[in-house]
Amino acid sequence: YVILGHNFEYLGMMMSLQRRGLLDKGEYFVIGVDIEQYENQNPMKYLKGMI
Repeated sequence: YVILGHNFEYLGMMMSLQRRGLLDKGEYFVIGVDIEQYENQNPMKYLKGMI
């Protein structure tokens, strides 16, 4: 899957796929593309909620 949107939309997609068991066998992967401009002063913003 490729999701284009805000980081919270990517996290929601990942949580939904995980709840449905679609990530259990490693048959799918997800690429998240954030539509906001990258902020190099705050790189941890992009990992927030993932770790």
